[in-house]
Amino acid sequence: MFGNLTAKWVSPAAAVVVTLGVVLAVSALPGHSAAPVRDVAAPQAHQLAAPAAVKGARFTLVTDGAMGSLVFTELVGITTQIEPDTYLTGNVNSVALPGQYGKTKPPIVTLRRAMASDAAAKKVFTWHSLARAGNPTALVDATLVVTNAAGTTTMTYRLLRAWPSKLEIGGLNASTGDVTNLTVTLSCEQITAE
Repeated sequence: MFGNLTAKWVSPAAAVVVTLGVVLAVSALPGHSAAPVRDVAAPQAHQLAAPAAVKGARFTLVTDGAMGSLVFTELVGITTQIEPDTYLTGNVNSVALPGQYGKTKPPIVTLRRAMASDAAAKKVFTWHSLARAGNPTALVDATLVVTNAAGTTTMTYRLLRAWPSKLEIGGLNASTGDVTNLTVTLSCEQITAE
């Protein structure tokens, strides 16, 4: 399950090889004596079991503003990202320090629902129009509530100063009668899981 997961630790006095939390070997380095090692048991199966998966049947975006509640049938994804960066020290013998925190990108939440001629679809378009016009009322705090098929809340996310940065309407074909989707991409300053 874990493949070959082995770590080697070298102290000033001993070298220790650990695999899956179990000490396999201790050897004293020259000029030192190895201290007694406490055996660490490997994790039990119940400790390795994955928690129950979050399943959602409905995704309700409850805004603190005039948009009210908007119901979606799909959470396409939530993305938060920090670009890794490398810094150079500022002396004659510059040293590269890779893996530093770089530029943060705003969190993105993408939701989808069937396109319908209802009040919710009109609210989304109005909200997006406010954002396109640069109206500060388009920035709203919101809560994304994930509920399962039984109507029980399984997860809640809090979005601070969210606004619809992108709207997409899937293609329409009059001859097939297919249902088209409305996809909304929300940008926000911060997202937290509650």
